[in-house]
Formats: sequence, C-alpha cells, structure tokens
Amino acid sequence: MLHSMDDGETTMSAYDTAWVALVQDVNGSGRPQFPSCLEWIVNNQLPDGSWGEGLIFLAHDRIINTIPKSIMHKVPTTLLHSLEGVPNLEWEKLVKLQCKDGSFLFSPSSTAFALMQTKDEKCLQYLTNIVTKFNGGVPTAYPLDLFEHIWVVDRLQRLGISRYFKSEIEDCVQYIYRLLRMHGYEISPDVFQQFEKDGKFVCFVGQTTQATTGMFNLLRASQVLFPREKILDDAKKFSYNYLKEKQSTNELLDKWIIAKDLPGEVGYALDVPWMGNVSNNKYLEMAKLDYNNCLAMHQLEWNTMQQWYVDFNIGRFRVSNITSLLVSYYLAAASVFEPERSKERIAWAKTTTLVDAISSLFDSLQLSKEQRRDFVDEFRNTPSSLRPARWQRGDAMEGHALLIVQTVSLIDGRWTSKELLAHPQYQRLSSVTNNLCHEISQSHKSNENRKTCFENETTYRTQEFRMQELVQLVLGNSPDDLDRDLKQLFLTVAKTFFYKSYYDPVTINAHISKVLFETVI
Repeated sequence: MLHSMDDGETTMSAYDTAWVALVQDVNGSGRPQFPSCLEWIVNNQLPDGSWGEGLIFLAHDRIINTIPKSIMHKVPTTLLHSLEGVPNLEWEKLVKLQCKDGSFLFSPSSTAFALMQTKDEKCLQYLTNIVTKFNGGVPTAYPLDLFEHIWVVDRLQRLGISRYFKSEIEDCVQYIYRLLRMHGYEISPDVFQQFEKDGKFVCFVGQTTQATTGMFNLLRASQVLFPREKILDDAKKFSYNYLKEKQSTNELLDKWIIAKDLPGEVGYALDVPWMGNVSNNKYLEMAKLDYNNCLAMHQLEWNTMQQWYVDFNIGRFRVSNITSLLVSYYLAAASVFEPERSKERIAWAKTTTLVDAISSLFDSLQLSKEQRRDFVDEFRNTPSSLRPARWQRGDAMEGHALLIVQTVSLIDGRWTSKELLAHPQYQRLSSVTNNLCHEISQSHKSNENRKTCFENETTYRTQEFRMQELVQLVLGNSPDDLDRDLKQLFLTVAKTFFYKSYYDPVTINAHISKVLFETVI
C-alpha cells in the first residue's frame, strides 16, 4: 500500500471541478477546454439537486458547492488558494508567486481562474495533468504527496502496526517536524515561528478560522518539545486552550476532513498527553486483525500470570489482591504488545508485582530498618546486574522504573553490562527516569492524582520539565549513542507511571476491560 502512493489521493470537489469546467478552449473555439469536467458535474449531482459530500449531509458544503462560486470567497482565507473570489487582481505580480508545478497554492479552482485571466501555459499544464489523472473530477488541493506520506506513517504508528512497515516508513520519513523528531532527526523548533503571529498560531497566513485537526496536530507536535524551547511551549499552551474551548462548546469538528471520532481522539490527547491511540480502511482493517491476534496472546498470558500468582502464593506478601496483578500485566501489555515480545511483557508484569509486594512489606511495621537493609544486601549479592541501589533508603519504589528497564532489556537480550551501566547517557537516562517516576509515584501515593497535579503549578512544571528532558535524551542523537530501542524503553516505562497516576482505579479497570477482554469488530 505504501509503495502505491504517488502525489496523493483524495475525494473530488464539485466546487473546484466546476471552476475547471468553466475554462474555455485556449485556442479560441469557445468550447470547454476540459469537457470531462462537465461530464463529472452532470454525473455527480445529488438527488436533492445539489453537489457536495454524498455520504454525510453538511449544509454548508451543499450550499457552497451549489450557489454561485464568487459568493464563497468575498473574504478569502488565503489569497493564492482563493483567487477566484478576489476582484481586481494584479496578475503581473501574482504570476511571480506561482508554484513550480504551475498551480496557485495547489488549488485547482484558483489555478483555473488564473488560466482564464492569463492564458498561462504552466496553469494549463497543471490542470491538464489533474483532470487526466482524476478522470474529469478534481480535488480541492493537489498534490498531497507530503500530507499523504506523513499521514500514513503517523496512522501506522498510532494503530500499532508500524512494525510491519519499517523499511517503507524509512522511505517516507524524510520530512515533517514531529515524525522527524520522533525518529531521531535533529530538527530545530524555529520552524514554528513561521506559523506564529502575536501569540496565535495558524496553518496559513491570512487564515480567518482555525481547523481542529491543525490545532490537534500542533498540540501533538508540541508534546515532543525539549527543555527551554519557548516557541513549542507557546504552541502547546495555545493549541491546548483552543481545543479545550472547542471541547467545552461541543465544536470539535473540522473544516478539512471527516473523522470517525475526532472529539474522542482530541479529548483523550487533552486528558493524557503522553499516551498514544484515521482513516484508510485497509490500514484500519489490518490494525483490527493485528489487535485481535495480540489480544488472543495476551489473554493466554494472563491465564499464565494468574497461575503464577497462585503457585507462588504472592498474596501472602500483602499485595492487595489479584486486581493489582491484572493492572501490572495490563500496563506491560499496553506498552510492549507485540506477540513476539511475550517474555518481556511477563517479566515486566512479574517485576512490578514483586516490587509492589516488597513495597508493601517495607511500608509495614513488620520490618525494621536493619531487616530492610539485610534484604537489599541479600538481593544485591545475587548473581545479577540488576541493582536497585536506592532501596536501602527504605523506599522500594524509588528504583522501580529502572528495574523494569533492566529486566525487560535482559529478557530482550540486551545484557546490562558494567560498560553499559557506566555509559554517561545510560546513567543520565536512568537518573531522569527514576526521578520522574518516583515523583509521579509519590504524588499518586498521597492521593494526589494527575488531574490535581495539573492544578498544582509547581508540581506540574517540575514533572513537565523532567518529561521534556527525558524526551530529549530518548529522541536525540549523539556520536556514541545508545541503542534506540533501549532509549525508547525508558520513555515507554515513564508513560505507564504517568498513566497510572492520572486515572483513578475505576477508569483503569474500564480500560482493562476493553483492552484485554473485548475483541475489535
């Protein structure tokens, strides 16, 4: 599917097709230059006499595509994309702003109007190409190659099936800010200054209304900001406030695309910015099949986990009940979900369960400081590279995140050697991750959930800065860099702490029910 992409595919626009149909023969015969556009108009009129989106009724779409076209652009949104609505143009100046492909800002309607006024050969060639490509109908913008390639990579990642397209993704990801940074490229945030003016962010200069998807993507891009990147911090605040306002008034609709559940998608991103969740049906169908395949594997593993819990009488260590085990397994399965990573998932879940058990003992009055110290010394004397160095302070949770990273790495075959443990970048990742996750755990332990933390400016800023620092360490590159998957594991573990602290147990149980026990149809 990825190899079949060229300049992009999209739905046809009756509005733009009508403008192209108005172009007369450039040789002066008076006949249409593009008769196939007229045929498309005739063949695509809707039963109610209008033109527009046939599957979903949008009154503004039907009216815009039916009334005289000049009315729509009395106040143009962007000059070059809407030339047909602007009177008294100075074409000698405008031609200098023409795109290399002959279009005016990739707009067929705008380019058709320009051709009528100028007889420009490049405009003619651009329109001839798209009319031929789309058999008479034309889209509202073309080409879409940049958008389509990045859209596909983004969707594959969010659907959880990007692992099947690694080589194709490498071919696609040669541009665009967020995905470039997510794939380890050095990208300056200064590019966002081109979209900011007077504290507001827009997609196009002269834009009169914002697009929900544009603001949503701006918010997601701002989530990979590094420390002290002011322009991205400003973008994050602006897009967050804009989307929250639209959410409060039930206006999370978009002027560019029709999405299945855009309000739900945006709402989830606003609530939990560090947890990931469009749509080409082929990709979606593949994602469903893959999801259900993973689900079957996860359910078998959950049965194994329950048996382990009973066989080793884990309950005697005062872990509250088997629900705690289920939460531990759920967080592991949601983080490393691929079927081939079964051992890593189980090791993660068992490690978390045992740490919970040890923490419960440490918090009880049954153990003295000497007994805690003896336990840690005994554990450290075992033949293992795992070193919960901070446990001797009496807090079993302080080294929890690093212990998960080391355990999963060990199971995955990345032995945590002394050389690796001494690596400056590994030590920095370990320190930042441990501090961040410990602070999050302490907030959660004191019943200060994530929603409350957002209202506590000091707590929020501290944790936000640490997360930015961790993102920079994970996504950045250096000459003596660590393995990319190992670095990503630190961030993955941190996200689970973030998630668990934000949601209350009832909501988490609802998520578990859907994720681990419901197939996707």
